Amino acid sequence: MLKKILLLNLVLSCSVVFSQEETTKNGLPKSSIKSLIDTSNIEKSNVIDLQTYIEDTYVNSSKYYNKGALPIIKKGEYYVLLIDENDKKIIKKSSDFKDISPSKIKEFTYEKSVKSDYLGGYFGAVFGVISIKLRK
Repeated sequence: MLKKILLLNLVLSCSVVFSQEETTKNGLPKSSIKSLIDTSNIEKSNVIDLQTYIEDTYVNSSKYYNKGALPIIKKGEYYVLLIDENDKKIIKKSSDFKDISPSKIKEFTYEKSVKSDYLGGYFGAVFGVISIKLRK
């Protein structure tokens, strides 16, 4: 009985020690799997805001789906589907997302399909639809 208790204690101690997530100097979690990003080149000049990310996604989708044609939409005027906590869908403009940090995003989805054509109308048919769900 004492051996079982000691063994259980050892297993629990090991699980607590090994379950703690170590982080790098940049605050990113360490992993035994090779990292997929190069943390040595983290610079403020590489950071983009959510508005830029959204607009770059639409520009690249237009290049891909429309034989290299670029959108004529003005910066800040791209449509984004915001999904609130009640799953209500609200159409916003990309400029509304400029100051939202990555930690506030629960879900970011780009979709180009029949569904996106329906949700986004002509805009969705040409570019696809980005939908964003924010954390509460």
